[in-house]
Order: sequence, then C-alpha cells, then structure tokens
Amino acid sequence: MNLAYKQLLPIWPTTIYQKS
Repeated sequence: MNLAYKQLLPIWPTTIYQKS
C-alpha cells in the first residue's frame, strides 16, 4: 500500500498543477 502511495505522490501534485 505504501509503495503505491509513493508512486502516486509524485503524480498527485502534477495533476493538480495542470488543473490549475
């Protein structure tokens, strides 16, 4: 579970930045 979170962590901020 922690592994998937770490892989999504770098993608989360990237998706929010593109939405702004």
